[in-house]
Amino acid sequence: MKKRGQLPLLAALLLSAALAPLAALADGATPVGLWKSVDDESGKVKALIRITEAGGELRGKIEKV
Repeated sequence: MKKRGQLPLLAALLLSAALAPLAALADGATPVGLWKSVDDESGKVKALIRITEAGGELRGKIEKV
């Protein structure tokens, strides 16, 4: 009986250990960078848009059409 009671605890511990690195990656997610604007119908790239951050504000600039 004692071992069976420890199984859920062990499973929870292993699951949280496996998911911890994913939480760290999600924390650093940011929209800053170069983005592609893709046409819904053709699937072709229509424009390149650069997102930057300055003074706590996000700004977008079309780099190529």
